[in-house]
Amino acid sequence: MKIFAKLHLPEGEGPFPLVIFAYGTNGSYVQTERIAQLYAKEGIAGLAFDFSKDPKEIFDKLNSDKNKNVISDILN
Repeated sequence: MKIFAKLHLPEGEGPFPLVIFAYGTNGSYVQTERIAQLYAKEGIAGLAFDFSKDPKEIFDKLNSDKNKNVISDILN
């Protein structure tokens, strides 16, 4: 199984503590990504998973936008 995730890092030099966000049946990636962004602004890295999308399609779009905060090793 392949899963898309986006890593939000705080500014500055690490290492940083990390919180992993995964939503349940009533949640969404939009919610977990916003929370991960807020944590990053406070100095804590946030990793938000999205279980509903095709990771290759998302990665291709993000890669074309030169987004460096994507976890690329989800693709084989």
